Amino acid sequence: MNTLRTDTRRVADNRLQFDRLYATVPRSQELLAAVLAGQREFIDLLGRPGFTEPQATSTSAVHDYREVELHAFILGIVSGDRWDKVQTKSFLTYGSHWIDDFFDAPAVAADAAQLTADCGDIQRALANMGRPGEIGFRWPIASSILPRF
Repeated sequence: MNTLRTDTRRVADNRLQFDRLYATVPRSQELLAAVLAGQREFIDLLGRPGFTEPQATSTSAVHDYREVELHAFILGIVSGDRWDKVQTKSFLTYGSHWIDDFFDAPAVAADAAQLTADCGDIQRALANMGRPGEIGFRWPIASSILPRF
């Protein structure tokens, strides 16, 4: 219970900090709207093959999912009023974090010790991971969808 209360407080504190930061950027509401549009676009892409469970968007054990929003927001600042570019950068930011999250969650790997040992050698890590998606997804639906994904 205390852990949940602490996590909830931390998320609320992050939201306040992010909102304060966003407010310092000109046209922050439009920028944030484009970032969230990119996020929705990425979630829609994940939903096409059936990855609709909440765990499908983030499996990270090292950072809060809302931090991806902050990263996309910061990357979008330099795009000025090109909201289409901000949305595309946001989509790509969510996608790159989604891929990276597989490496941030060794507890879901078939062989977490091997994954940890492979951290310094990407080729060995990929070879030892097996089929794409096996590390991040343990749902029955994944094995039938991944060949088409």
